[in-house]
Amino acid sequence: MKRPGRSNVSKTLIAEALLELLKTVNYEQICVSDICTLATVSRNTFYRHFDSKDAVLLYHLAEKCRYIIRQFELLETYDPLVPTNEDLRRSYTRFYTYWLNQRPLLELLARHHLLEYLLPALMQVITNSYSEQWVESLRGPFSSFPSYYYNWLASSLYSILISWIQNGFDLPPEAIAELLVRISSSITEKKAYSMRIPAQAYNSQPET
Repeated sequence: MKRPGRSNVSKTLIAEALLELLKTVNYEQICVSDICTLATVSRNTFYRHFDSKDAVLLYHLAEKCRYIIRQFELLETYDPLVPTNEDLRRSYTRFYTYWLNQRPLLELLARHHLLEYLLPALMQVITNSYSEQWVESLRGPFSSFPSYYYNWLASSLYSILISWIQNGFDLPPEAIAELLVRISSSITEKKAYSMRIPAQAYNSQPET
């Protein structure tokens, strides 16, 4: 098994120190020196990896998101453009089950009004998760599609997660997944966002 490099160990220590401080100190009052002291690293080491405590938080959340997004990739039949309902159901269930298990972290972030950092972290991971081959396959009128798709997927997952947190995790992950599948199915049936968009729609000019 590959052992983590010294760089990753340092970043993990720094991130864990920040989270530990958040348990007793307001985020605004935490300084880099506090983090370094608790993490037992020098300021030089800190700034070798991060330029601010915000960057540390974003790194930690991106690592969390990276782990769960891999769960989508474990589904061999999953196609990001045309996933089956069962693919979606299993993926959504895994995603929200993971975050339910991370409830202490989410509640800590909520207490400090830091949940907004989840969106850029999720967006960063999703953007980097699809292969270049898949992106290159989207040509012609769909050449700009990936960025829209990434934004839609990240925003959708994030918005539902935030609502779930605000509602006190009132529904089980399976219920959240079923809700999202039904929404997706409804959109597909109505063809509100059909991929078969006429080519002329991309070339049309607004009336003046």
